[in-house]
Formats: sequence, structure tokens, C-alpha cells
Amino acid sequence: MCVVSEDLISKKEVGVKWKITILSAVLVFIFLFCKNHMVVSREYYDTGTIKREVIFDKKTNISFLNKYYKSGKILLKVPIKNGEFNGLQIFFFKNGNPMDESFIKDGLMHGEYRSYYLSGKLKTKSLYRNGKLVGSSTDYYESGEILTKWNHHNGISEGTSYYETGELKSKVKYSELQLL
Repeated sequence: MCVVSEDLISKKEVGVKWKITILSAVLVFIFLFCKNHMVVSREYYDTGTIKREVIFDKKTNISFLNKYYKSGKILLKVPIKNGEFNGLQIFFFKNGNPMDESFIKDGLMHGEYRSYYLSGKLKTKSLYRNGKLVGSSTDYYESGEILTKWNHHNGISEGTSYYETGELKSKVKYSELQLL
């Protein structure tokens, strides 16, 4: 396994897309000179704890980006293919519980999305296609009771909200994020 420091990259203020491009270029360069099939590139906080790592598997041509809190606990895990986020992306709370999970295809949410409360209980469950909400989604109170049920179709979202007791609270209809 080859390991590379990213001190030069970490000192520049660049966006995520540029960092992915720079990291991809670094990994391709290393790919040519490293005989092992796994290449690891790491960046560290000033305290010495790991901040970010990219693991590149030359056999599958897939990179894995992991970001960390200053405490060293995992913040984000996401696979990268062809310079775009692709696959299951997971953000974590500082306590280690998942914050949200989403499937990404070519940089867009595509598939099931779930968010969680700090306690680990389900908060939201939705479905995305090419970055847009489709079908139904549900928001939950931390108790597990339904907060809101949504139906999404052709840019229009209709929702029904409930009190935690299960009684109807309100009904709303949105079109492109504008109340109808």
C-alpha cells in the first residue's frame, strides 16, 4: 500500500469538486508508480489526527473518501468513481451513529435516503431519482410516530402532517418549493 500526505492540498482554500479533481490527479500519478493495488492519501489536522483520507483501489478503479471529526471519529464515507460521488454516502454524528445515508449516482441522489436522530432512531425516509424527490416520503417524530407523509410527483409535493398523538394537523401542497 502506498501512502501520500496532502499538506499542499490542505493549505489551499478550494471547493469540494476541485479537491476531488486534485486528489484524483494525485492518485493517478501514484497509480503509475505504486506496485500495490491499494493507494492511500491522507490529510491531517494540526493536532495530528486524521482529517481526510482517500483510498484508491486500482483493481476496481474506485476511490473511497473518508472524512473525520477532529476527535478522529468518522464524519463521512463515500465512494468516488469517474470523479463523481457514486454509491452509498453516509454522514455520521460525533457519537458514531449515522446522521444520514443516501445513494449517489453520478453526483446526484438516486435511490433511498434516510436521516436519523442523534439517538439513532429514523427521522426521514425518502426516495430520489436523478436528484429529485419521487414517490412517497415520511418524516418521523423521535418517538417513531409519523410527523409528515409526502407524495411527490412531477414537481408537486403533497403532505399531511400529524401531531405526535396521530391526530391530523394539516395538509399542504407545494410546487417547486412554493406553497400552492
